[in-house]
Amino acid sequence: MSLIPDSGSPLRRKLTFNDARELESLPARIEALEGEQARLQAEAASPEFYKESADHIRTVLARIEALGPELDVAVARWVELDERS
Repeated sequence: MSLIPDSGSPLRRKLTFNDARELESLPARIEALEGEQARLQAEAASPEFYKESADHIRTVLARIEALGPELDVAVARWVELDERS
């Protein structure tokens, strides 16, 4: 048995203290983002939404659009850290 890792397999790094704390906090962050996304999508789907001011409509729609990539990044980071733990 060799103690040298296979050249084809990457070295597995342990989580740093900060990474472990981030991993612990990510599920709550993801849940909060999903909740915000669902709330804003429900608001935008209501008939009263388009009776709001143009600024409010733009703000809500822009936030909905921004939440997708933000959620994707958080989930990808959670997966990355979870695989290393």
